[in-house]
Amino acid sequence: MSNGGISHERLQLTLVYAQERQTSSGDSGGWFEGEWLDIQKALPEAVVIKACINCLYSDYSPYGHGLFGCMMCFRNIKDEYLRVNSKQSFWSVHGRQERMVQETYLCPDFARRIAGTGYRG
Repeated sequence: MSNGGISHERLQLTLVYAQERQTSSGDSGGWFEGEWLDIQKALPEAVVIKACINCLYSDYSPYGHGLFGCMMCFRNIKDEYLRVNSKQSFWSVHGRQERMVQETYLCPDFARRIAGTGYRG
């Protein structure tokens, strides 16, 4: 930009595990979630990245979030959170999360995210 500001961000992540290496596309517009999910989709079905971003009890705020470290953990109200299936129903649990965590955090309550669950779906 002419004033020296940032015109865009590009984020690209690489996961190295066992003898494998998987790199995200870098096309998410600078969103950690998009790059992380890009890697997860490229992995074999049996391979799951165990971290909050893939957890059944985590979500982002519908108000928006930053690049990293903005996951809300709902392990304290699991049953209620599991009834959330849209932005509208998310408001019943918003603000009642146990804590904010980084996407890469892993706690003992991790359960693999099920498609269609929570605000993120």
